[in-house]
Amino acid sequence: MQYIQFLEEQVRGELEDYSLRSRGLCLVPMEYTLGVAQSNGADIWSPPVTTPTSPAFYD
Repeated sequence: MQYIQFLEEQVRGELEDYSLRSRGLCLVPMEYTLGVAQSNGADIWSPPVTTPTSPAFYD
């Protein structure tokens, strides 16, 4: 029984080595990649534009 557990742990460890998430990657549907391919890249990394809602902002 211990040998089977050993083999399961070994296989589990090997699968983690090949996973995309362990390398910081993930799969994305193709329809989401079109916008990235057509952008200049600056809008991906820039913070979102928000309007100030706090009254203290206007003082």
